[in-house]
Amino acid sequence: MSIEPEHHNPAGDDIVFRRAGLDDVWEIATWITTPREAELWAGPRLPFPPDPDLLPADIDLFNADSVALVEAGYLIAFGQVIYMDDCRAHLARIIVAPARRGCGYGRELMQELLRRARERDYAVISLYVDRDNRRALSLYAGFGFRRAQRPPGELASSRTLYLQIPAPPEAE
Repeated sequence: MSIEPEHHNPAGDDIVFRRAGLDDVWEIATWITTPREAELWAGPRLPFPPDPDLLPADIDLFNADSVALVEAGYLIAFGQVIYMDDCRAHLARIIVAPARRGCGYGRELMQELLRRARERDYAVISLYVDRDNRRALSLYAGFGFRRAQRPPGELASSRTLYLQIPAPPEAE
């Protein structure tokens, strides 16, 4: 797999989007301080505490389009686009550094993840979210995500909601 170049935010900020690597995952492991935070980020199957050596495999770091949002050289946020076999781009493991939450970085990351998802010819973009995560629910609703029927055969916690939006092509 080729390493993709950095994608700069068109707003001209010091924000850069790049392919996430091992150092990023190890940093994220320090952000997760409780079993509940681990579940909110990666679902009920992620062990707590996350083992930094196993975490890349646990989250399919190299099999997904794993994106790091970096500002002034520091990892600020992370998310993944997983291209599913059923014509669906699935957003996963979205997280913002604890000290930077509520500052708009989640919105910046979502815009980039959606841009990447729309580059491919998929009919739907989906994600799972914990039903009690009000901040995330509000963010996703702002992008047009709505509750939908969970795809057959997908395992998920009873605490999660399945959301999706159509994936129209990007305007040229």
